[in-house]
Order: sequence, then structure tokens, then C-alpha cells
Amino acid sequence: MWRQPPSAVPGRAKPARVERPLLSVALDLDFDAIDFDGMTAKAPSSGPCTAHVETAALGCPAKARVERTLLSVAFDLDSDAPDHAALLAVYTFPGEKTGVQMPPLRRKHVEYEVSIVAYVDILGFRDLVQMGTAGEISRNLRLVREAIKPGSSTAKLYQLYYQSFSDLTVIAIPLLTPANVQFHPGLLEFQLGGLVGAQSKLIRNGILLRGAVVVGSIVKSYKQLFGPAMIKAYDIERAVAKFPRIVVDDSVMRETKRNPLLLRDPSAHPRGITTFLRRDEDGQMFIDYLREPYWLSGYQSFLRTHGDLILERLEMTKDNKDVRQKYEWMARYHNRTISDLLRAEPRRRNLKALKIPGPYR
Repeated sequence: MWRQPPSAVPGRAKPARVERPLLSVALDLDFDAIDFDGMTAKAPSSGPCTAHVETAALGCPAKARVERTLLSVAFDLDSDAPDHAALLAVYTFPGEKTGVQMPPLRRKHVEYEVSIVAYVDILGFRDLVQMGTAGEISRNLRLVREAIKPGSSTAKLYQLYYQSFSDLTVIAIPLLTPANVQFHPGLLEFQLGGLVGAQSKLIRNGILLRGAVVVGSIVKSYKQLFGPAMIKAYDIERAVAKFPRIVVDDSVMRETKRNPLLLRDPSAHPRGITTFLRRDEDGQMFIDYLREPYWLSGYQSFLRTHGDLILERLEMTKDNKDVRQKYEWMARYHNRTISDLLRAEPRRRNLKALKIPGPYR
């Protein structure tokens, strides 16, 4: 975030020798120097310092006379650097030494953390942007955020990372946090159950999700999430998920067998999480959001809404084979779920009327 230098903050005394606005110095706190618009800002990695500006193109030494003014001083406020209010910016005219006075800088230690990573986006968002209004798009994004974003108290206790961009949402849950090690709340069940609930709720608003859940290495640094787990989840979402489903990678199941920090009961076989999962025709495991959830009242009404949405989308995409196959997959999933329910409870034969007509088995 860019902030005003102290001289521009109302009610603050201006630093000495301030006679015109700054032009710009950007300090990268992971390195000792960074080029910016032909200039270089340099600072020692530790100890009290003055970050002097030199004209890189001319090869001038530090503290050289600079004939360009500075525009602003930028710091990443998520790091160990101080707030702008604590800085004293000093900038002068040609013929004088130019620098930025600041407290000591410290290197930020960054390491990957083994985490559960969910990478989810809205199916058909491109078409929505092209055909919908800004208000409709904003509403859908708000609904997704409200359905997926963890509560603030839970996020703080278990140090969850939540990040969204456009229709993309990423949730990363580190496994080695003190709270998880102490309480074993079953973070994998929490993540999968949350996504089941989110998909079920969003179906009622005609919003379909696609994505992936993996276990792997990730970290948040300078407000950015990155790591091998993020890349893997992205690849699965793009190349494997394809349909309105959230694929659960095999790495998740492997990790449950060797890492007790994922499950509520470390001594149990991970059958508990399979209540959230279903094996698809192509062998992929995905989150089974149609399985009758214990918390959802009006399940038959929900199945009817789901079926109506499928029929509507099949009609809308009858001339677009590539898009239509996504809703044909939904129709097969819908019908197989009803068939499973009828086999388990034959008395619920009225559910048969909710099947999608056609070759969707």
C-alpha cells in the first residue's frame, strides 16, 4: 500500500529542508538494493542507517549529488519495516546530499509450511463478465466470499490464510500451528466440510464452483501466497477438475495416513473424511456436495433446485458442445446420487421423479 510521506500527514510537522514533493524511492526489504527508474536505493541489512540515493546510470557513489527530486518513500507494511509515521524523509535541491532517514531494517525469514490448500474459482465467470452487469458480478463475488471465507476467530486461532482475486479464492491452513498441534480439531474435515456447505449454498444462487484441494508446501510473504502446493492446485483446477467439481488430490489421502495433524482423531483410519468425498468416473476423488448433509433442511427441495439448474444450463449450451459437457457431467452426478439414495432407502421412491431425463447415468 502506498502512503503519504510524513510531510503530507495532517497535523505533523514537516521534516527539515523540505522544499518540494518527493519523486520516489522503493526499498525491497528482501534485498539490499533495487533499481527504480534509473536510480538505486541502498541500505545496510542491519543497524542504524541512512538510505542514500545514487544515479545508477552515471555510476555515482552513494551520497552523490542528485539533480532529480524524489516522489515518495514506499515500504511493505506487512514486513518488519516501520510505518511511514516513524520515518523522517529528507530531500533537497541539487548540490546537497540526498537521503531517507529510517530505523534499522531487518531481513524477513521466510520458510514454506505444510498446509491444506484449497484453490477454487467460479465456473463460467468469463461469460458472466461478458454478459452480466457489474452489479450482478459484484453480487456473485460477494456470495462466494460469504460462503467460503472462514470466520475471523477460527482464521486467527489456526493462522488460516485467505486470499481472493477476481473469482479466484485460495485458502491455506498450516498444519504445524500451536493450536492444531494442541487441539487436533480435524482441519481437513473443517476444510472439506466448509467447501461442501459453500457449494450447496451457492447452488441455490446458480453459482457453480470448480477447483482443487491439495496438501503441500506454501507460504504467505508480503501479502502474497506462493509455493509448490499453489502450483499443483492450479494445475489440477485447470487440467483435471474441468467440470463443476472440486477435486481432492491423492496427496491429501496419502497425508492422512501418515500425518495425524489432519484428522480429529489421530488413531482413526481416515474413513471420516470419505463422507465428504466421491470417486468419479475418471478415477478422481472430488467433494460430494450432493450427499445429503446433516445440516441442510429441505434436501428434496435442494435436489429439485439442483436439477432445475442443470436443465436450464443444458438448454443454454445446446449449441456449445465444449461447455455443455460440463452440465452433462452434472446431470450424471445428479442422477447417480439419486440412484444411490434409492438403493439405500427404497421408501424414498418419490426422489426418482427428480432425475434428469436423458442418457445421464
